[in-house]
Parts: sequence; structure tokens; C-alpha cells
Amino acid sequence: MKRITHQQIQKLAQKNIHPSVSIYMPLLGDYYDIRESGLRLLKQARDNLMDFVSYEEARQILAPAYEAMHNRNKWVHEDYEGGAAMFIDETGVETYAFPDMERERVYVGHGFEVAPLFEQLVQHGRFYTLSITSRFAELYLNDVKGSHKKVRLTNKRAFADKGGSRNLYSKRLAGDTSAFPKRYLSQLDKAVRKAIEDKTAPLITIGLPKAQSAFRSTSKYDLLMPDGVQVNPEAVKQSEVVQRAAPIAQRFYGYYEKAAQEEFARRQATDQPHVVTGMRQVLEALREGKVRTLFIDPKKAVWGEPLTKAIHTKRQRGDENLTNLAVRRALNSKAEIFHPSVDNPKLVSAILRY
Repeated sequence: MKRITHQQIQKLAQKNIHPSVSIYMPLLGDYYDIRESGLRLLKQARDNLMDFVSYEEARQILAPAYEAMHNRNKWVHEDYEGGAAMFIDETGVETYAFPDMERERVYVGHGFEVAPLFEQLVQHGRFYTLSITSRFAELYLNDVKGSHKKVRLTNKRAFADKGGSRNLYSKRLAGDTSAFPKRYLSQLDKAVRKAIEDKTAPLITIGLPKAQSAFRSTSKYDLLMPDGVQVNPEAVKQSEVVQRAAPIAQRFYGYYEKAAQEEFARRQATDQPHVVTGMRQVLEALREGKVRTLFIDPKKAVWGEPLTKAIHTKRQRGDENLTNLAVRRALNSKAEIFHPSVDNPKLVSAILRY
């Protein structure tokens, strides 16, 4: 079963087809239990779709999802994958697994409901990984859009010994510090610091212990994390590197989120400009691309009409989940997304770029 990635969340947020169906469900029991739950939720989705389209059109939209539910192979998942989501529109169906156990929910509206994926975004903020072996080093930027290679530097010593042969690496362990000359380490450190555009993002080293130690002895990057991932980078894919490094980044971003909350409180207390509060004002600022940092509770649905900006205490016909709309707009404008302060957990607010 495919795991949800940052890049896929970004793509889901960009879609705005109406009607679109989002189904969230826990992965409990065996395949037959999952299928029974999924079919029940699809029936609910069909009933909700009929508020917008005819019965036949609803059946046509959901047909690929029904087919997916009856395909046992699509629901094979790992033990650590506790939840799944189906995103359905006229172009087809996408099914993903994710670690968090998600309660059942069905949403039909303009675009997909990505607010339940908020924890994935907050807990997996932007970070850099540096994979180091005695042959090469690769720097990746990892964020909601996926992994992007920024630097690859080759250690020339790994391919030429005193006799000029090219099999030196096969005679050494990947973590042998003798394979890391000071000149190479210095060049690598300079290349890494130059390539890191976001100096507020953490850098996590990937490699065998001696390889990481060699780089740490030279590195001057301020946010080099004290913990790295001890694995031979040549033995794993980048997707696995991201998965192993993410918990380290999460610990860092717990501090980063608090710092953003404190900045907002300071600006608000001193009547500094560039802050807005309230769903209507925040949505307008998001529409104009002004929001730098959004503070929102993804579990609190706020129902309303985006065009008239009317907000209702209970969902009315034609309403959208404005919480979901705010998260989607924030993703599309590359704004940061954090939880509100514990002092005012229900407040929707934002820090503006200008």
C-alpha cells in the first residue's frame, strides 16, 4: 500500500474539482474487515454525492473506488500503518496509508479534505539530510513537496590509491576515517552551507558512525543535529532515509513551533503589524498570498460559505469546511502551518509576510 508523502499531500491540496470525495478510515482487522468498513463508507459517500449530482453520476464517480475496495492487493499494509485514505474525483481514485490511526470520516466538497493530514505536515517539517560515505556525499532538502537533491560531492581519494588503482573503496570500510581527508571535509562543509537556503532548518547526518564523526569535526552549520541516522546510505533508498530522519526533525520542530507561537503572541501584545486573527480575515490573507505562518486546529471544523464569508455554527447545505480550505490555501502558498498556542487553542490566526 502506498505511503502518503509530502509531495502527494501538496498535489492533493492543489486539486479543486467539484465534487471531490475524501474518505478516512482506520486499518483494523484483516482484509475482509477493512473491505466491510470501506464499502460502508463508500455508501455514505454516494449518499452525500447525491446532494450535488444524480444517482448515476455518483455511481460513475465512485466506481473506481469500489473496484479498489475489492482488490485485496491494494490493502496490503505494514503493521505500523494505522490508517488509510481514499481520494476520489472524476479523474479516478488514489489510496494511501499513513502511520496515524484516523477515525472514520467522509467528506464531499470542492477539492479534497487535507486537514486530517495536518499532523503529517507539522510533524514532518522542512529538514536537510546529508548522506556520507567514503565515496560521496549527498545533501537533500526534504519538505512537503518531497525530497530534492541539492549537492553531490565525490571523494576523489576513494577512487585512487598510491598506485593509481580504482578499487580502494572495496578495501576499506565505509566508516573508515582515513577515507575522509581534511580537504574533502572542508569542501563538503562549504558546499553544504552554501546550498542550504533555509538556515532555520535542521541538518541531519546519515552514515556509519565514523563517517558522521568525520563530518562533525569539520562542520560549521549551526543547526547540525547532535543525533544522526546510523546506516550505510548506499544500502537504503532516500525514502527510507527520510522516514528514519523524520523523528529527529520532529523533536527540533517542537521547539520551532513554540518559537513561532511566541512570535505571534509578542506581535499581538505590542500591537505590531502583520498579524491577523479570525477565520474570515485569515482566509482573505491566504487568498492574497500574504500569510507566512498559519496557526489552526485541524480537528475543529468551521463550516461556512467562502464567497459570502458567512460562518455557521452547524453545517448547512452548500457549506465547506473552512478549516480545510485554510490548510489547502496555506499549502499552495508555501506558508508554515502550526498548532495554535495552548493559551488560546481555538483561535485561527496568522503572521503575514508583509
